[in-house]
Amino acid sequence: MRSCLTLFADIIQDLSNNIINQHIKRGFIDAVAGMFTEEFSVVQKHDKKDSRAVTLTNEFKSLLFLNYKRLKSPSEYAQKLKVSTPYLNEAIKLTSGRTVSYWIQHMITIEAKRLLFYTDKTIKTIAYELGYSDQAYFTRMFTKAEKISPQAFRDKNR
Repeated sequence: MRSCLTLFADIIQDLSNNIINQHIKRGFIDAVAGMFTEEFSVVQKHDKKDSRAVTLTNEFKSLLFLNYKRLKSPSEYAQKLKVSTPYLNEAIKLTSGRTVSYWIQHMITIEAKRLLFYTDKTIKTIAYELGYSDQAYFTRMFTKAEKISPQAFRDKNR
């Protein structure tokens, strides 16, 4: 994974802007995103008492991939999965090492980065597309998570 990310950084820093290079970058971003997704989805086998946590994590993961643009809070996912929010958070943290909130935010920021990098959509349009009616809130969330504003991210990576 580390060597892939190093190669990814090298590819991104290549300033040539021909169409083939654009396709290579896009394909590599898709591959890296897939690796991160796989890393999240690979849940180590736990003993039998943890099997419910593994099952719940898989269900959460599927629900998240389908609904991250609509469902923004852990309680919404817990409600859909018919468990309490603390139990969902405990199960996800046990199997992945991260909280439900982290994974929701992670999915949103990955998609936001993709849209910022590959499209000319405005920040407001991207925020709306990702389920935020308030661009300022989206910008604060992105900036807090990535330590850079959406516009600065776009400027830096184009």
